[in-house]
Amino acid sequence: MSDTPIDQQIQAEIERLRLAFPGTQDLYREACVLLFFRFGITPTANKLYQFVRKGSMSAPSEALAKFWENLRQKSRVRIESPDLPEDLRAAAGELTAALWTKAQACAQAGFENFRAQAQAELGAVQSALAAEQAQALDLRKRLDEAAQAADRSGQRFRDLYSQLEAERTARSALEQSLTQARNEADETRQALEDTKRAFSAERDQIRATAELEKERLRESEQRALAEIERERSATARMQKYLETFRRSAQDAEERQRTELKALQTELGQVRQQLGTVEGAHTELQAARIQLLDELVSLRAAAQENAAARALAARESELALARIETLARENAALQLRLATAVRGKPSGVKAKLTRPRGKLTRTIEAKR
Repeated sequence: MSDTPIDQQIQAEIERLRLAFPGTQDLYREACVLLFFRFGITPTANKLYQFVRKGSMSAPSEALAKFWENLRQKSRVRIESPDLPEDLRAAAGELTAALWTKAQACAQAGFENFRAQAQAELGAVQSALAAEQAQALDLRKRLDEAAQAADRSGQRFRDLYSQLEAERTARSALEQSLTQARNEADETRQALEDTKRAFSAERDQIRATAELEKERLRESEQRALAEIERERSATARMQKYLETFRRSAQDAEERQRTELKALQTELGQVRQQLGTVEGAHTELQAARIQLLDELVSLRAAAQENAAARALAARESELALARIETLARENAALQLRLATAVRGKPSGVKAKLTRPRGKLTRTIEAKR
């Protein structure tokens, strides 16, 4: 539709008529009257539909035909009613017929033009509609494929999420096992350190006791030598006993040194095994990064780690048992030393500690 001021004015009037005449034929009839009588425009079906745009394609043609019929009838009444001469009435009839014929021709031409345009527009609309339908089918097909792909993706995501949760659970369990293994290794290391400190303290105590006993023996020997000068036989017996006692003490000390070296060797083996366990822990930490590809190997390594921990714990128990055995042997040795000093087998020491006069009396009695 043109945007000229007349067309805009006609459109405004038709919009006003649209409110006053809601019926389709009534609205087209009033539009014909508006165009023909007010604006001097011969109404056509195409022009009427261009301004009104209501109803089907045949509505403006039907309304236009009725308009011309009513106009023809009204014009005929106006001509035949007055008393006019015959020739004037004939001229008026011919003029009316000519106008009617011309109006009919214009209306028919407009109708044919409108029909051709409508058919062309209808064909274009049908072609566009077919194209839109094909595109809609294509889009629907793509949408279905996308929905199926989305469903597959969602299922894949759910599967991956389930696998991720399982792997997270396995990883958490593995980390807990690793933490427990570390704690156990730390406890084992602490127990070994405590055992080592206790053993060192006990060894120092044994050495101090042995040194004290040696010092006491040296003092006893010095006191005995002062008196043995006058009794060679008693001196020989006492020296023999002292030599025997010295060898026993040396043998005991040598045994203690041997056992101490063996215990230190065992402690070194335990430390080496503990280092092996720590190495297994380190390998477990490195294997955790390759959890997805080497899960079976990691479990085997975890089992080997558990076996190593059990072995380390067993060896620690054996070491503790050996330490307890050594402590008992040390206690027995101390008891033997105490017995050698105070008991029957150590009667010579008792004689050595007696007063000088009593020892002299004993020697003279023997003579």
